Amino acid sequence: MVSGSCKEKLILYYGFDRLEELLRYEKAVLQPDHYMEEELRFLKNGGVSPLAYLSVGEDPGTDAPWHIPGKRSEWGSFWVDPHHPEWVARLLEKTRSALAKGFLGLFLDTLDTAAEVSREGALYLVKRIRNEAKKAYILANRGFALLPELAQYVNGILFESFSTTHSPRYARLPEDRLRQNDIIAYYLKTFGKELFALDYADSEELRAFARQRARNLGLYPVVSDKHLTFLS
Repeated sequence: MVSGSCKEKLILYYGFDRLEELLRYEKAVLQPDHYMEEELRFLKNGGVSPLAYLSVGEDPGTDAPWHIPGKRSEWGSFWVDPHHPEWVARLLEKTRSALAKGFLGLFLDTLDTAAEVSREGALYLVKRIRNEAKKAYILANRGFALLPELAQYVNGILFESFSTTHSPRYARLPEDRLRQNDIIAYYLKTFGKELFALDYADSEELRAFARQRARNLGLYPVVSDKHLTFLS
């Protein structure tokens, strides 16, 4: 068992099992279908807050009325209309299901895609999710175009690709992107939320660069592989 004072703050892990290793973290973003209730109970008894992954702006499923025709992400997911009533109902049901299963909060992904389709629709959907989740912890992935309104609905913000990228290869971001991200990080700190940086690396040198840069800017570093199956 890992004592609370020794735990790392956050991990995003999209694999299966590894329960003992997950005890090293205060919060763990997990795929909700990858863990059963008893496994979530084990994590919570070990001082871990499991957060359920929830895609707000993209849907990996087959054709559906909420999909945007011809719009696909690099992962093959369909872009969605975040204001579509059937999509809203679907995500609210996913929220209820995850919390009833034993998750203590949510991780809202693909907010940038939702905001690009409809800023108003994305904010409406996040507000509905917050109301459904009540006081559960909500961590937003980016969603900078939804600020400042977004901040009232979430407890934390994760800055994905703050210092590095995995596409087309693992590498540091160009210097102009790094400077731009610095400015965004200073802006994020004005909201008083927990702030995390998610970066990707395939070498210890790149991992060290990402971790140190995040700490220098006041963000807690999380470094993984592109598929988020690496426990640092």
